[in-house]
Amino acid sequence: MVKQIAKAQNICLELMKEVRDICEQNQLTYWIDGGTLLGAKRHNGFIPWDDDVDICLPIPDYFQLLELLQEKITHSDNRMLYFHGSDFPMWFDHYASTEYLCDGIFPVRVDLIPVIYWSSVKSKFSEQESLRQIANLYIRGYLKNSSKVLPAHEKYLPKNFKNQVDERRKFLGEFLNLNSEIYIEEKNDSNAEVNYIFSDSYVKSERRGYAQSTIFPLKKRTDFENEAFSQPNNRDVYLETLYGEHHMQLPPDDEKISHQLFLKKNRRISAIELQKMIIDIYTVRFQCYDLSMNQKKHKRYWLRLKHFSKLSLRWSFQGKWLMLYSLACYYWAYSKNKN
Repeated sequence: MVKQIAKAQNICLELMKEVRDICEQNQLTYWIDGGTLLGAKRHNGFIPWDDDVDICLPIPDYFQLLELLQEKITHSDNRMLYFHGSDFPMWFDHYASTEYLCDGIFPVRVDLIPVIYWSSVKSKFSEQESLRQIANLYIRGYLKNSSKVLPAHEKYLPKNFKNQVDERRKFLGEFLNLNSEIYIEEKNDSNAEVNYIFSDSYVKSERRGYAQSTIFPLKKRTDFENEAFSQPNNRDVYLETLYGEHHMQLPPDDEKISHQLFLKKNRRISAIELQKMIIDIYTVRFQCYDLSMNQKKHKRYWLRLKHFSKLSLRWSFQGKWLMLYSLACYYWAYSKNKN
C-alpha cells in the first residue's frame, strides 16, 4: 500500500506542476489548500498517507483554467477532467491522469476548488447562504440547515423527483453563474471574506471564510517536495481555521487514512470512456438520494439496488465489460473494507 500511495503522489505532483505552469503562464491566481498546504508546512511535501491534492482559485480564474485544461486534454492521451464538458455539473472539478486508477475506477486527481467572496452585507450574505444550502441538497442529497433557505429561493427546490437530474443540472448552472457575478460585485469590498464555493458543507461545524489579508498577497514557497507553489499569505492562520490550533500534531494511527483502497494500472479504458463511466456512477448515486428527505433506510437500499442494476444492465447491452469489471472491483473493495 505504501508503494501505491507513493505512486499516486508522484502522479499528483506532475498534475500540480501542470496546473501551476498553466496558471502562471496565463496570470491566473491559485494557491495550494487543505491537506496539501498542511503537508507543505508539516512534512515539506505530501502527508505520507495522503494521495490527492487541493488547489484553490477565484471562481473566474477557475473557469478559465478549466477551459485551458480542456484544450490541453485534446492533445493528450492520459489527462481528463471529471465533470467539465459533461451534462453533470459539480461545484468543483478534478484534473486527473488516466494512467492509474484508484480502486480500479477513479483516475488519480488534483481537486480544483473555486473560491468566492462572502458578502459583508447581511442581506446579501443570507442570500448566498440560502443558495449554498440548496446546492448542498443537489450535490450531497440533503440540506445542511434548512432554516437558512429563504422563501424567495424555495422555487429552486426539487418538485418533480422523476426529473431531479434535470432539475439539478438547471439549478447548478444558475448557481455557478450567480457566484461568478457575486464574486465580481464583492471583489472590491475589503470586508468580504474569501470562502470555498461549498463553504462548510463538508464539515460538521458552521465555518465562515478567511479574511482577505490571510490569503493575499500570496507567497510562493518552495517547501512542497522541493517545488515552488503559491500559498496563502498567513499560512498559520489559514491552517488554524481549517484544522484548529493543534494542526502540527500528527493524528493517531487509526486516522491516517488514504482515500484509495488500491491502485491499479489502467491499460484499456480511454479518458473519454472513463469520464462517461464516472458521470454514470455519479448520476446513479444522485438518483439514489431522496431529495424529499422522507425516505426510510430500507427504501434507500432498494433504490440503490434498482439504479445500479439498471446501470449494470445498460453497460452489459453496450458491451462495456471492462467498465463492469472495474465497477465490481470497486464495490468489492469497499464492501470488504467495511467488513
